Amino acid sequence: MYLSPLTWLLLALLALVAGRAAGLRGRKFLWTCATAAALSVFAMTPLFANLLVDWLEYYQPRPQFCKSDPPKTAVVLSGGLDRWPRNDRDFGAINIVSRRRAEKAIDWWRDRPGRELVFAGGTIRRGRIAESLLIANYATQLGVDPSSVRVESGSRNTWENAHNLLAMRPQLPRRVELVTSAMHMRRAVYSMHEAGFETCSLGADWRHVPAENLRALVPTTDAVLKSEMALHEIVGLVFYRWHAYQEPSGASD
Repeated sequence: MYLSPLTWLLLALLALVAGRAAGLRGRKFLWTCATAAALSVFAMTPLFANLLVDWLEYYQPRPQFCKSDPPKTAVVLSGGLDRWPRNDRDFGAINIVSRRRAEKAIDWWRDRPGRELVFAGGTIRRGRIAESLLIANYATQLGVDPSSVRVESGSRNTWENAHNLLAMRPQLPRRVELVTSAMHMRRAVYSMHEAGFETCSLGADWRHVPAENLRALVPTTDAVLKSEMALHEIVGLVFYRWHAYQEPSGASD
């Protein structure tokens, strides 16, 4: 919410109203409020949103070993639910982000025999069904062999995903295919590398749309949501890097 350009616009307008009520009418004050409002409106445009998304999604590293000796294990990060599931097979609760990640991983699994899928992600509320368990069951419903599936269900954010995967027994291989949203890949790769994994990026749920005409300068609801998502990833990545620098043994979302 606090990273939404709409919130910034409302704060700028509230500051203007409050300032004028308090007798602040100087040019510098008015210019500051107007600039903040203008930047907020620009951040609601498809042009701004897709510039951020393009920078995030462009990062899809594929080290040499991804071709010469590709991993047989893929880590699939959950992407959330639309509501609390009634049981561990209530697939209607899975949101579109998690579905796209799961389906990308399923295609990868089908491409070559002997591969393994490890679904990661818990729940933010105690007693609820873990996202990873629900998504793993969704994968088996679509034909994945249950013997090829493992679940990490204790993590609540990307950093915990990586470190809980490291602690799994039997141990996971250190080189894995990483399946997550393309926009989320920078933060996910950083977290996995900090935990000691080497990754091959397999992006899903691509969101970038090239600007083709002047309509890209017109604010839209979709652009507001996309900007908020992209800013969340950027701020999260900065926070992870700062926290890892301050306390190398751990970080949190």
